[in-house]
Amino acid sequence: MCTIMMGAGRLRFVALSDTTEVREANAATLVRLEARSFKHALKDANEFTNVLGLKWEPDKVDEFEQQIAGVNTDGLRGDRAMIREAADLMGAQAATADPTIGQAGLRDHLTWAWHTSSGSAHGVDW
Repeated sequence: MCTIMMGAGRLRFVALSDTTEVREANAATLVRLEARSFKHALKDANEFTNVLGLKWEPDKVDEFEQQIAGVNTDGLRGDRAMIREAADLMGAQAATADPTIGQAGLRDHLTWAWHTSSGSAHGVDW
């Protein structure tokens, strides 16, 4: 469920933006988020001591790190900000299609669904 929510939220973050410039900026933000996340995954996997089969080969790690180094992840907003913006965009689209739907209420529901699904996926289950 979390994978579906994340994918849909990220797709909408780009696709529902009003202008090409905003879509391109949002797509670049997603690339930066993924690079940062993958960098963390590489670091964490490198520290595995029990499930060594899940570690990447050192030459692949070097290759990945070189690719990541080409992406500026400084000052990057987190997933929370991106999900909030995507929820705002979805709320605006729904309110345009049906004015009886409150944009803020829908945004809040989508944000809640994201956080509860993400929490469950991460074993927190808030």
